[in-house]
Amino acid sequence: VAAATLARGLCGGPGLEGRIRRVAIVGGTHGNEYTGVYLVRRLEALRGELLGAKYDSLEILTVIANEAAVAANRRFIEEDLNRQFTAEKLAGGAATAEAARARELDALLGPKSSPRFDLVIDLHTTTANMGTTIIADAWDPFAARAAAFLVGRRPERRVLYNAIDSRDGSPYLASIGKRAVQIECGPVPQGVLRHDVVAATELAVLDILDFCLAENEAPIDLPPTVEAFTTAGSHEKLAWPVDDAGFPTALVHEDLQGRDYLPLRPGDPVFLNLDGSVVAYDGPDIVYPIFINEGGYYYASSGRGIGLARKIDLPVPPA
Repeated sequence: VAAATLARGLCGGPGLEGRIRRVAIVGGTHGNEYTGVYLVRRLEALRGELLGAKYDSLEILTVIANEAAVAANRRFIEEDLNRQFTAEKLAGGAATAEAARARELDALLGPKSSPRFDLVIDLHTTTANMGTTIIADAWDPFAARAAAFLVGRRPERRVLYNAIDSRDGSPYLASIGKRAVQIECGPVPQGVLRHDVVAATELAVLDILDFCLAENEAPIDLPPTVEAFTTAGSHEKLAWPVDDAGFPTALVHEDLQGRDYLPLRPGDPVFLNLDGSVVAYDGPDIVYPIFINEGGYYYASSGRGIGLARKIDLPVPPA
């Protein structure tokens, strides 16, 4: 396990359970998403230069989640690690490499039933044109507040709100923590480092840490709502057709490519079949595609296809 403590000490006095003391920053949950791996190693190597004394009140642990997949430059070895963290799966005893690694991570950061860490920040990249996206689950009000804070600092950031009401039911690694934020940045190819994507992700991490420090002192005055795109988790998708071997038999249509977070209307082209025929969106109303042509979503175990979201004004919960 690649893990290093970057700053030690507990913030606040004893018994202040609402405060954030321990933060885990995780990269390499998907082994070919190199930005998170790079940032974890950068934080380990340059903790003084990057963090200084500013974050001494936080105990920060860095973790490479899937070392084997990183070494292989693959999203995963047998199945998607970031779908293994429901309470049911953690208790299930499956024998795949990722199921076993999930149990190790649960022991390190959790257990999920009684987390050791107040916040887990999981770093991801995407081949899709998602910019910097802050992902919050419905079970965690802190994540929605953090997202509003981050958008306030940089309005070009997006908020993706997963309608997952139960922490036990969340499949994501970050849900091991008492609080959970995922950062998704792109576009960047798999297995590639881009300076702008690394810089944007690092800035988002530092902004989250700033938010932790501020909220530990007193609740921040945030706007009543923040624009967000809401999904039903990782399964509300428009799947492209595949053959018996799972290889796509259609392309993402050129008119849709790169248009993440922009409206898709009934009748708009979505896929281009092998024979040149066009598949149009046949839903009843406007949706907002996300993760368009995401390389990781060519795998069935990750949830194949294009995500569909709806734009909402997300109420920002009180602290």
